[in-house]
Amino acid sequence: MLLMPSLFSCFLTGNQTLEFTHATTTQFYDPRKGNWSEAVLSAMGIPLPLMPEIVPPGTVRGPLRRKVADEAGLDPVNVIAPATHDTGSAVAAVPAGAGDDWAYLSSGTWSLMGVEIREPIINDAALRFNMTTEGGVEGTFRFLKNISGLWMIQECRRSWAREGHQLSYDEIIPIL
Repeated sequence: MLLMPSLFSCFLTGNQTLEFTHATTTQFYDPRKGNWSEAVLSAMGIPLPLMPEIVPPGTVRGPLRRKVADEAGLDPVNVIAPATHDTGSAVAAVPAGAGDDWAYLSSGTWSLMGVEIREPIINDAALRFNMTTEGGVEGTFRFLKNISGLWMIQECRRSWAREGHQLSYDEIIPIL
């Protein structure tokens, strides 16, 4: 089972691994054990051997397949796994140093607000407040909450367009 970024990497290299930041968003990953949750997979009827090895961001997935390299006019350069979850890459790019107190807000269709931590937080309080723990870069975790983002504006724009009112985002923003 490969998620889209890993599937594209497989097409390019033949390597069937799954990058950590994305693996942790599947609900099949057990952050306490640092690997796939056999109990969850079993409950879902998914055989453990179907799950690929999980690799950290920065892992060399291998060289481009010869055919791909030839078609692109490239040497068989190495393909390196980035943090394939977009928020994982965004948080890794925050210009904060180790030990700094900081939080992030990553906005798009959905917004995610959280902090980067060294150990996962999985407890009743996190569940009650609808918080989640996802993988980060360099062995970190992103403790975050999904909150409304631009989805409401996008849906209003889509509704207005159906009514014949084509508005650009620049026209919508002053209305808000």
